[in-house]
Amino acid sequence: MISRQSAAQYKDKSRSIKDIGSELGVDYVLEGTVQRERPSDPTSRVRVIPQLVRVSDDVHVWADTFDDEMTAIFRVQSEIAEQVATALDVALIGADRRSLAKSYTDNIEAYEYYLRGEENSHVLYDENVYVAAKMFEKAIELDRDFALAWAGLSMVRSWLYFSLSQKHELPRAKAAADRALELDPDLPEAHTALGFYYYRCLRDYGKALRHLAEAQKRRPSDERVIRTIAHVYRRDGLWDKAVNLYEKAQVLNPREFMTHYSLGQTYRLLREYEKAEPYLTRAVSLSPRVSIGYLEKEALYLSWDGNTERAQRVLRDAFRMIGPSNLPGRYYSAVTRILHARSPEVTGQLDRIFLGIQEDDTTDYYFNKAAILEQMGRERRSIVYYDSLRVHLEALSKREQAVDPFLDGFLGLAYAKLGQAEDAVRHGEAATENLPVPKDAVLGPYLVAILAAIYTEIGEHDKAVAKLDNLLSIPGDLSVHLLRLDPIWDPLRDHPRFARLVAEEKNL
Repeated sequence: MISRQSAAQYKDKSRSIKDIGSELGVDYVLEGTVQRERPSDPTSRVRVIPQLVRVSDDVHVWADTFDDEMTAIFRVQSEIAEQVATALDVALIGADRRSLAKSYTDNIEAYEYYLRGEENSHVLYDENVYVAAKMFEKAIELDRDFALAWAGLSMVRSWLYFSLSQKHELPRAKAAADRALELDPDLPEAHTALGFYYYRCLRDYGKALRHLAEAQKRRPSDERVIRTIAHVYRRDGLWDKAVNLYEKAQVLNPREFMTHYSLGQTYRLLREYEKAEPYLTRAVSLSPRVSIGYLEKEALYLSWDGNTERAQRVLRDAFRMIGPSNLPGRYYSAVTRILHARSPEVTGQLDRIFLGIQEDDTTDYYFNKAAILEQMGRERRSIVYYDSLRVHLEALSKREQAVDPFLDGFLGLAYAKLGQAEDAVRHGEAATENLPVPKDAVLGPYLVAILAAIYTEIGEHDKAVAKLDNLLSIPGDLSVHLLRLDPIWDPLRDHPRFARLVAEEKNL
């Protein structure tokens, strides 16, 4: 059975049943219409007319009409599922039957807000995160006992804590997941939310996998659960297990952006670039207004063969589909820095775009602006922004009063640029100690690369090259072509060991 998210992408699209069936890899398609007697009235009567169509010959094998009150929509949903199963001569297993018969809320308006939250939480990036949080919160305002909405809100809050360092979301994420489980101990989504919390927020992979196993036991074919387990395996360095589960999730939901993106990213980190490309291309085509797909594809081309022309094409596609001013600050990172240094024809365009962005009090803003000014030869001006970065991060550190490896890493880099070597090394080493590679096989190497950049900046070139050599021996963002292209490593060009490192064909 294909997930709702994959099927929902065909809403309002004039595609033939054969085309849809072929894209989804299914033998039957359930389509239909829903008509409300009074569309603005959540208590009005509703008519649902479902039709089950065989893909091979476009024959309607079953159809029916259901009339009922809108408040009974969950019972109608259950009846439709039972009759479809009968038409297909498929016996619903107990868990599926219980799930379909279950009424999660009696408030139809709350359920509609929940569905909007689900749609936006499907890809937790850019503005989707905030829209999803708002929708789940609205659903809970209307029904305080709506366990599904609490579980959805927990996952969004876990993401805000993990991805955007919003520390106040940590206890709120756990509280929302606990509330969902308290309201419905058998709810798969509640266990998924707790698994997501332990994985994203605490990096407690054992507890995460236990809760995700509970969710999978209750809903074996839930691709989101399978994909999240794959995420956990990847962070724990179990790359083969992660790939196998991502591929399983992709079969269950062939139009899911996050699964294609994650598979492409995983193959890139494993330096299996040829395998990564089709997944990232598909991810961008599925969600052309999500920035991370473009960023990942640019990184792929620069890592794979150092092809700045292909990276530039992806950059132009992102500008055309999203707009430069709508791209998040993290977009203007290593990719932009490399294109500045190695592709003079786009330098002016990138300068105008980034330097024209309104000032924003964020780490991304200060770091990227400083780096670009430095590359333009405006060193004195860049130092002002590196110092602003230092002040910003020190204030964050005092306010949060919590260990943050990324805050330490970038603070170390700011100190290095300001010539404060001792403080730079102290913070850079603290970052790698607080989040070592064994604890996070994806982000741990990224922090080691920051430490290598700090060593490079303060003149500790032997230590920098030793770190880079080790990074090339394990999965991660770094590649020989990135070492060749990225101007951050320019001070190492005359180092004999570095020269041998970037010349070794085995590392390509």
